[in-house]
Amino acid sequence: MACDARDGSLRYRQKGTNGVHQPPWNGVLQDGVSYVTTQANGQRQPLSRHEKRLLGETFYAFLLAFYLATTLLVRSLQVSLPDAVSSDPADEGRVFVGARAKQRLAKLVAIGQRSVGSLENEVIAVDYLMRELEQLRERARPAHRLEFEVQKPNGSFFLDFIDGFTSSYRGIQNVIARLSPREHPAVDQRHSLLVNCHYDTAPGSPGASDDSIGCAIMLEILHVLSRRKEPLPHPVIFLFNGAEENILQGSHGFITQHKWSKEVAAFVNLEACGAGGKELLFQASPSDPWLVKAYVDGATRPFGSIVAEEVFQSGLIPSDTDFRIFRDFGGIPGKALFCLDFAFAENGYVYHTKYDNMDYIPDGSIQHAGKSVAEALSCCAKCSGFDSQLSSAPYSGDNMLGLILKILEARELNEGSSSLGGTGDTDVIRAVYYDFLGVFMVTYSVSVSSIVVKLIIVISLISMALRMKASATGGRELHRHELALQVWGRIQALLVTVCSWGLGLVACVLVALTLTVTGSTMSWYKQPVLVLGLYYSTMIATLMACHWGLTMLRRRRLKSSTTGLKVLGESEECDDWNVLERYMDATQLLWLTLVFWLSSKNILSYYIPNLWAVFTGTVVSVLSHWTLGMGRKGNKKALMVAILSAVFLPLLLTVYLCFNIHMGIMPIMGRNGTLENPEIAVAIMSGVLAIACTSFVVPLTHVSRDGWKPVAVLSGLVVLSMLIAMSPFGFPFSATPGDVAPQRMLLFNVERKFYDKHQSMVKQDAGVWAVPLDFNGPRTIWQHIGTKHHIKKVDCSEHVYCGMPYYFPVISKLKETYYADFPGPIFDKGRTFRLLSRNVTKASTIRLGFELTGPSHMGLIMSPWEGVNLTQWSFTPGTPYRGIKWKNNRDATFVYLSQGIDMGPWNFWIELQGLEPQHGLLPERQRTMNQTPLNITAPAPPHLVINQPKTPKTFHGAAFEDADDWLEHFDRVAVINDWTPERKLRSVYCFLEDSAKTWFENHEAALTSWDEFHRQFLKAFVREDRKETAQRAIEARVQGPNERVTTYIEDMDRLFRCAEPSMSESKKVRHLMRGVKEEIFAGLIRNPPATSAEFHEEATAMERALQLRARQYNRGVHPSEVSSVTLGNDISALRELIRALIKKELQKMQATASPVEQLSIAEMVRAELRQAVHAPQPSEAPQQRHCVEIS
Repeated sequence: MACDARDGSLRYRQKGTNGVHQPPWNGVLQDGVSYVTTQANGQRQPLSRHEKRLLGETFYAFLLAFYLATTLLVRSLQVSLPDAVSSDPADEGRVFVGARAKQRLAKLVAIGQRSVGSLENEVIAVDYLMRELEQLRERARPAHRLEFEVQKPNGSFFLDFIDGFTSSYRGIQNVIARLSPREHPAVDQRHSLLVNCHYDTAPGSPGASDDSIGCAIMLEILHVLSRRKEPLPHPVIFLFNGAEENILQGSHGFITQHKWSKEVAAFVNLEACGAGGKELLFQASPSDPWLVKAYVDGATRPFGSIVAEEVFQSGLIPSDTDFRIFRDFGGIPGKALFCLDFAFAENGYVYHTKYDNMDYIPDGSIQHAGKSVAEALSCCAKCSGFDSQLSSAPYSGDNMLGLILKILEARELNEGSSSLGGTGDTDVIRAVYYDFLGVFMVTYSVSVSSIVVKLIIVISLISMALRMKASATGGRELHRHELALQVWGRIQALLVTVCSWGLGLVACVLVALTLTVTGSTMSWYKQPVLVLGLYYSTMIATLMACHWGLTMLRRRRLKSSTTGLKVLGESEECDDWNVLERYMDATQLLWLTLVFWLSSKNILSYYIPNLWAVFTGTVVSVLSHWTLGMGRKGNKKALMVAILSAVFLPLLLTVYLCFNIHMGIMPIMGRNGTLENPEIAVAIMSGVLAIACTSFVVPLTHVSRDGWKPVAVLSGLVVLSMLIAMSPFGFPFSATPGDVAPQRMLLFNVERKFYDKHQSMVKQDAGVWAVPLDFNGPRTIWQHIGTKHHIKKVDCSEHVYCGMPYYFPVISKLKETYYADFPGPIFDKGRTFRLLSRNVTKASTIRLGFELTGPSHMGLIMSPWEGVNLTQWSFTPGTPYRGIKWKNNRDATFVYLSQGIDMGPWNFWIELQGLEPQHGLLPERQRTMNQTPLNITAPAPPHLVINQPKTPKTFHGAAFEDADDWLEHFDRVAVINDWTPERKLRSVYCFLEDSAKTWFENHEAALTSWDEFHRQFLKAFVREDRKETAQRAIEARVQGPNERVTTYIEDMDRLFRCAEPSMSESKKVRHLMRGVKEEIFAGLIRNPPATSAEFHEEATAMERALQLRARQYNRGVHPSEVSSVTLGNDISALRELIRALIKKELQKMQATASPVEQLSIAEMVRAELRQAVHAPQPSEAPQQRHCVEIS
């Protein structure tokens, strides 16, 4: 009998009363009246015609294979990277050479960690970038003008990041280059493009990905652009900012203070929150989508999504980039800059750790990044209708390079400041954009998306209405009743679907809580595949169990109803397919509701539910009469092809989104604080994604023959995954090379001193402050530290900001910290905090002036008393930001202070209003003030740059310099600074000048290790007559009239090592005895010492005795040369005597002269003395150096 869709019509069928006993129904449908599948002897009967039409194990096997194949396809496309270009023989500015960029990256990473204020960041890295830019300028084509300089800005600004704080900086360094047309230099017009990276790193990290790779890509782009024969249409400014990890200070210093910042109309920012993979476009200017269109048109392998942008801007990811500074502080009043923000997001486990090194940067990542941005930039001309010769020439790869070129050609950039976008809500013209598996980019305006949404809603509702109307037959009253049943059936399906989704989420949360109770949280951290078994399987199994349970109940009710009345379709066998149609309609309605709600909230990430509604929903819901009709007729192959075809495209993009979300979110769970359980967050997130992947597939359970089998398989997979998570295989962290997933924890050596309101110290202690960054951190601390030391949880109610030196204001996320008493460290850099002045400015208002000294990074936290307000200060204009609330609702204002080059004490003032202050200025040098209405803590976070590194002396390669002595001095300084041999090799260049620096530059490629440098350096600069010169100096060396015996002995020891390192003790004593003063020699000769140590001891004792006796008898030193001469009144004889004495002393000094620590006045005097005694020697003119000394 043919079936139709009239599932709501009433059919009255009398229950059989022929006296034949009917056995209990086992849940399997058959034709006719009988539903029995087993005979009396237990043997199974053949499947009936209706059973054969239902979906069985084969369908689910094909469905599983389909999902696995889709997942593997998506993963293979996600991780695919291009081969790196190794060379460009023509070097005509057409090819981004990834291998060349990697060489620059390796040199920058070899410098080591580069925190602001460190020698590596402020001297070595700056010098490296300046040398690279100088080489690029020398090789640039005549059509280009390359200018560069080092900016050292000072400034302050407020940043609403996490808990909010004011950032104040001094002496940070930005290296800035501008490439412009030589014949048409830049004018005062906003038409320049800014490309930004940062070369500083987080403490302890070499920063290969964050953000050395961005700087290496920019240098390569600058290399390629400068080698072009044609001039650029507009200038390109390359900002290598040196203080991004200080929370965006470098970009603020440039965009608010540098002269070139007034020219910027658009910018591209290169960042990282991971290592390797593809660079992700995750933020774009909302004012005008033309930059996105440029990227879409130009990038051959684009990677970006509006989902990433909205997730990042929602604050779910605890991070920020220079994009924010350029957006908020750039542009002109009322107008914003055009901007694109890229970041490497894969493998976030190494982000801000020591593992962020070259081992995790594949060659393809560098080449892909160059290709992505470059080509997209070169497409801006096409999308804006502006043609140029730049786009006529072919380019190989280089996405970043192409992107830059296209932006330069764009009409919007050519229009300058008049094209800048607005910032108001009425001016926002947003676009939906996402890449299709990294193959191409899809973008369309919100208006187009809105039309599609409205159209599919209308079509779906009309389709449902027509199908429900067609199924209602009979008279008018019966027709209305049947129509009401049709509507009610879909409402029931809607409620069941929503409830099943809710039950699935509850089941996922229960699994997460079970793992939490058993101490097995975050097992997916290093093995994300576990979420498939833990949460995806849990969700899908719960959904299928709900639908299969209802199917069982419905089929049982159809057979065993005692009322004799049943609501059926044309026949019983049609009921399952009619029910499936209702659930497909319900799922379509839910997706459309979600799309409508997201679009009303201006959330553009609704493109995924929109795809499901448009593609899958159209086939299985709007065209359900045709699609499900194939199943009613038993054509299961055609049904499978239709359903899988409808699911394929949305499933591809949904699985792709799942990979990207897990790639970005899971590593963040390892540094998201201890207050929130990440297991529950991942469970809910995975459950929602599982719903998105299977929403139109799960209802097929209603037409299944054995729906319990996939439920059983999935349940078994859940149990197996939970056992793995609870076993040692589920340990969440790893230090395996190439596959690291470290547990993050901050450990600080802390010295604390507490003062009362009278500024008198009441308590001090020292210890280790442990700050866990993940949910498992507290347990790790108790297991590994608490068992050995007395450790306690920090109480934050007693002192502002817990009385701890928070590096940044993140107390809302990192409030659970621990403290253990340990012997205090000794910080050799003094820290002082002084109240300098107190002035009454107006009624009930007092201005306090302070002076603060300390390391390169400090936090200043202020909390006024109740009833007192902080109204003004010297950091920023206007009313200061009040910060988070402390006890009794008191404000806690955080000020972050940092400096690159040491500029001395910080001087600032604040104004307080509310209490009657004491009048008058504090007396000079007074440090206390009664009843100061303020609690202030000025912690100096224990930071690896808290002690400024010692600076070695400079070697010039002059003839009078001793290479051995200089190397010995350099090694001693390296030991103090804890430099490794690799670090010594990359640092030594900055302490070479003149001929030594030229030698290093000429032989740099051959200096592959410190030992090799040591050997080659001595070979080039060691004095061949060093031993002979030292021997002559020993023979001529005598103790001077006013020279201490210790000085004489130490200088002789140095000469002994140079002349004869293995010199015997008796020979040393003979030389020392020969040159010592007569009065000491006379005392020692009676009992000569046997060793140089005995000589030192006895000669020093004798010298002290002679000095004591001379003071006792008021007798001065009597020079022998002068006492024996009687001058009388002969002036000429006196002059001759003076000349003879000076000449003799000069000859002694020349013979015993030793290298000094640096080229100074003393060295120049000695050089002049040599010229006075001997013939003058030629000297080289000093060259200008790029290294900057910091004290």
